[in-house]
Amino acid sequence: MKQSRQEVIIQIGNAMADAEYATEVEDAGAMFTLLQLAYGKLEVAMDMLLDNNPKLASPLSLKTETVTQKLDTLADINIKTVIQEAQNIIYEDREKTYGHPTKNINNIAEQWTLYLQQKYNNGEDNNAFSISISAEDVCWMMVDLKKARQMNSGKRDNLVDAIGYIGLIERIG
Repeated sequence: MKQSRQEVIIQIGNAMADAEYATEVEDAGAMFTLLQLAYGKLEVAMDMLLDNNPKLASPLSLKTETVTQKLDTLADINIKTVIQEAQNIIYEDREKTYGHPTKNINNIAEQWTLYLQQKYNNGEDNNAFSISISAEDVCWMMVDLKKARQMNSGKRDNLVDAIGYIGLIERIG
């Protein structure tokens, strides 16, 4: 079914708007999704053009394959990058800054335990409230913090950090 020139132009304009918005988004996952959406709209526009002019089939199919390959590569990079970045953070960046995570996470566990005991024992020494937070508990609670933030406002940093805290469980174990 032949499409009007105006319909093709509108479809291309919608794809361009999605692509432009993708460049303004900081979250890599959202950016990738928007680029996929833009590409889908471009595919529709290309189909419309092919319906109107079958001679374009060969050049357009070559362009389509190139764009598809680039999107597939971007998807692979996006998935690997989050995991690789978390690994880099827990094995290099943070360790250089704060030292081995076992000491740091154990210090956090002790501080949180002390805080809770002082708060809920009302300053008394009777230890009515007895709790001990472990280093692994700290990691899981930090994962929960990152999950809560992600539910409120999805950001790549939350994913990287959550993966990093899960990775720390193995390092401190």
